[in-house]
Amino acid sequence: MSKIRILILLAAWATIDLGTSAIQAEVRPHEDTERAPRHPSRSALEGVAKLLEFQEDLCSGARPLGANGIRSLYDWGVRTIISVDALPPEDVKEFSGISLVHIPLSYSGPNDAQILDLATAYAMGRSKGKVFVHCHHGIHRAPTACALIGIASGISTQEQAMSRMRDAGTSPHYPMLWRSVKEQEPIHYLDIVNNIKPLPAAVQASDIASSMTRIDEAMTRLDLVHQNQWNVPSSHPDLAPAADAGFIAESLRKLQTRDDWQGLGIDPAQVQSAIDTATQLELLLLAHPQQLDVLSSQFERIAESCTACHAAIQSPVTAKPSINSEMMDYH
Repeated sequence: MSKIRILILLAAWATIDLGTSAIQAEVRPHEDTERAPRHPSRSALEGVAKLLEFQEDLCSGARPLGANGIRSLYDWGVRTIISVDALPPEDVKEFSGISLVHIPLSYSGPNDAQILDLATAYAMGRSKGKVFVHCHHGIHRAPTACALIGIASGISTQEQAMSRMRDAGTSPHYPMLWRSVKEQEPIHYLDIVNNIKPLPAAVQASDIASSMTRIDEAMTRLDLVHQNQWNVPSSHPDLAPAADAGFIAESLRKLQTRDDWQGLGIDPAQVQSAIDTATQLELLLLAHPQQLDVLSSQFERIAESCTACHAAIQSPVTAKPSINSEMMDYH
């Protein structure tokens, strides 16, 4: 790479806007091009749960609650929101001066391209103000993303990053999230500079057939644990039932946004019930894994919803794949 090319890229890194991910509106237009003012650290913001600072300009938390949550972040100095949740927060559209980037992560951890995009979004956003990373609960994937950003950017060690994940309450029941951080190395700054590009404000959900196949795979893995009295069987030590339950809820939430999903004749109330049940199963597996009857009841309710859904759309995706010891990807 020529010296001129490097200088151009470095200049672009310092000045580039997030392009298609910047959402314009009529609120606070006078601050659109200004760097956000620095404010003292906060442990809590109205409408933003589980807020945790990793760096002065990098923090994680739960999905902001409506416009009040977005406004709280804005007033605190946040100018970039990175959503690693299934769905980005729609209320960002009401605010100018806040850029939104959507990099949805699964509980299996991000791939290399996603990690590079996370580091790039942070590098592009930090010149304007704080960067806030959110997932649904603000406990598992968002802190993992911040930890990866810190290591990839060379501002945190693995030990420091994992310590903040523990502070956030990231559960050991998501082993692939921890593994991704433990194995992450710093990314050369030129690789980040070369990756500068407009990043999407919303990523389209995968096609319905693929999503349903992956949901069925997650149900198969959950059933193995279910049949073993909700203990991970020694023959499949890599299974992570809480991650699978969370994945099912996330996948259904994504499918709800697809136009072609709306025309399949599936009862929306039944889908929402399945989402709620899968979420409850995830939380129970994390907090109350000894409540075997309750866990089984929740699992059976999800299974009934899957059967009804397959029947409604007459999907050929009904065969459950076999499990082997290499099934570490909880997609």
